[in-house]
Amino acid sequence: MSKTLTLELPDEVYEATREAAQASGQSPEAAIAAWLSERMEKNFSMPRGIEEFFGAWDSGDVHSADNDRIDADLAREYGRGL
Repeated sequence: MSKTLTLELPDEVYEATREAAQASGQSPEAAIAAWLSERMEKNFSMPRGIEEFFGAWDSGDVHSADNDRIDADLAREYGRGL
């Protein structure tokens, strides 16, 4: 099933879209539909694997993932009544 969406584009955006579509042998409508489909799949596909988050944050502490240290930190904090 598909739906119709009407867009109003500035002339320069339409011309750039038309030229890019023509270069790939598509109509502007087909090119925009393909572009939107690719972006939606790339940005909103689920489920996301945990691998994409590897290296996403750097604590600056090379020992931050040390389980013994984490346990000691938790024990110390819980001992403070938090």
